[in-house]
Amino acid sequence: MHMQLASSFRIPFTTLLSYIPVIATIVTTFFSIILARATLRYVEATDKGLALAREEFEREWSPDLHIKMERVSASEARIIVTNLAKTSVLLQLLQLRLSLLKGIFLHQYRLRQDVQRIRIASQPLIQ
Repeated sequence: MHMQLASSFRIPFTTLLSYIPVIATIVTTFFSIILARATLRYVEATDKGLALAREEFEREWSPDLHIKMERVSASEARIIVTNLAKTSVLLQLLQLRLSLLKGIFLHQYRLRQDVQRIRIASQPLIQ
């Protein structure tokens, strides 16, 4: 009885050989989809890591200035600028723009050395 059942489901050998490329194509497509999803996850993780590295770089190397103004006399003031960032962050130019009733005054100070603290004694602004 088993022989009759086996002979009734007999598949020709050439038909079986023609299905092998189809099965191989399906398996290859399945693994390609799995690899594509893994690659997309890797790209997302890399983008997040790059964004964090860029943020850390900007936070670490941007100048962080603390500005304090002291009154010297009734018409003079002293400005103290302190660089709280890394010492390798070089301040090259300090530019002050003051708006008063008589107009806008622009003062530029070129810095010749790597400084952590700058003291600027200004001239009287109102005469």
